[in-house]
Amino acid sequence: MGSTLVETININAKDFTEHFLTCSTCINQYSSDSHEHQPKLLPCSHTVCRQCLEHIVSSQPRSDAIKCPICREHILLPRGGVTSFPPSFLVNQLLDLMVSQRRDVIPKCDSHTNEELLFCETCDKIFCQLCDQHQISAEHTVVPFSLAIKRMNEILSFKASKTTSCLDHALELVNNEIHRLDSSMEKAAEAIDRSFNEIKSYVENRRHNLLQSLKTTRDYKLKILNDQLNVILNEKSKIEIECSAFQQASDIHVLTQRIQELNDRIERMSLLGEPRENSFMKFEFRHNHALQDLARSLNSVGRIRVSSTYPPLCRAKIESPVANLQCAIHIETVDYNGNVRVDGGDPLTVNIWDSYGKLCEYDLYDKQSGSYTIIFRPLISGNHKIDIRIFDRPISGSPFIVDVTKHNNPLWSFGKRGRSENELSMPVSVIADDRNEREQVYILDPGNSRIKCLTIDGKFIEHL
Repeated sequence: MGSTLVETININAKDFTEHFLTCSTCINQYSSDSHEHQPKLLPCSHTVCRQCLEHIVSSQPRSDAIKCPICREHILLPRGGVTSFPPSFLVNQLLDLMVSQRRDVIPKCDSHTNEELLFCETCDKIFCQLCDQHQISAEHTVVPFSLAIKRMNEILSFKASKTTSCLDHALELVNNEIHRLDSSMEKAAEAIDRSFNEIKSYVENRRHNLLQSLKTTRDYKLKILNDQLNVILNEKSKIEIECSAFQQASDIHVLTQRIQELNDRIERMSLLGEPRENSFMKFEFRHNHALQDLARSLNSVGRIRVSSTYPPLCRAKIESPVANLQCAIHIETVDYNGNVRVDGGDPLTVNIWDSYGKLCEYDLYDKQSGSYTIIFRPLISGNHKIDIRIFDRPISGSPFIVDVTKHNNPLWSFGKRGRSENELSMPVSVIADDRNEREQVYILDPGNSRIKCLTIDGKFIEHL
């Protein structure tokens, strides 16, 4: 059976170094870093290390010329001596190449040491073509095992790089979510402070009203007591004046009459001896269930709203959009495990662009059951871009590219030109009446001077 054999050239690193990177005079390997074995290019195009050239110069009787140790050509020594010979650019390039390139290890067969192992990419099998009769067909691709290893390493490196890139992207997303989490906490804390400051204002207003009521009550009681006090002082002043006037009187009858009047006053003054108002004022804090009700109300004031919605698994179902007709987008949310969410309140961000890049208006409805509906009316045909995000993260498939068509395929059609019950002459208007269970369609046909009444599925009912 035939096979596709990919031919490659394998160079032995040791042989390559001996032939091209070794000084033929001292048998030392050239080095671009070493001062002694630096490769020097002679005018005859041969390369000799610097150490050998210096040794040749010191052993020659003439100090202005040397013989090439390879071709024996006479070469004039430059003014600067051996150091002035130019470096061998090609040898230095090969040295750099050997350093930069990884030396491949060529796997050999244990039984045939000179035979390189082969690899069948189709069967994913390593074999020696001398000792293993690998059954292959013309469609099989066979390459040297060393090349297969190199390819696998390249694929591994590519996959590792791609995986690392994905992980870097994941790290960026998670770190962004951590930052957003801190930001959400700060915003929620500010909202809590605002809400409870409002509650504090209610408590402060109640405290102020109670203190005002206390002061008003005190002022009322004080006025009554002060009025009574003035009456007592006036009566006392009158009695003192009258008694002072009658102390020098000698008429016994007059004195007796005044004594009787004082007795009557004493009886009347006994009522002034008791304060008309009392000083009792007390603040009661637990006179009813208001405190318990307040405590219960405070325990139910506010809540920390969270959501287990996982945007990458949430899906949207987009109805076929038609220009100038209402289109609905239905969104179902799920959690990280794929379980359907049963409550709403997730922050959705929606952007819809028409084919000219203009934003389209829409209405978003939260069904409070984990489902959301977006209603929009495209004004033009063409591709529209719809970006739907939850927690500012795209849902599955977002952004969506939808094609808005110019025309809608009819659900049903009715009539042709004529005057019979299933024919029309000049239809100008259609109205659908869905106000009751008997949904009907009315067609104004002035050409036949009548209104045709149909069922919702296009069946004739009557003429009006």
